[in-house]
Amino acid sequence: MPDDGTLGRVLAGIDADALDAAVCRWLLGRAGLTGRGRRVIAVDDKTLRGSGPAGSQVHLLAALDHAEQIVLAQIDR
Repeated sequence: MPDDGTLGRVLAGIDADALDAAVCRWLLGRAGLTGRGRRVIAVDDKTLRGSGPAGSQVHLLAALDHAEQIVLAQIDR
């Protein structure tokens, strides 16, 4: 099992947008979206605590499919 330092170095070198897009594609492919019934998508935003000084922190906006319980998309606003 890699230690915290190794995981931190690996994650720091990854293109976050590309990783997010790849994970979303993978989840959607596994979700088996059936199209039955009403599709409910929740939109949520949050500011990541400790991600920078006040006023320049990372702020994320995400869309979640309730039936499949997966995040469809997430962007840094």
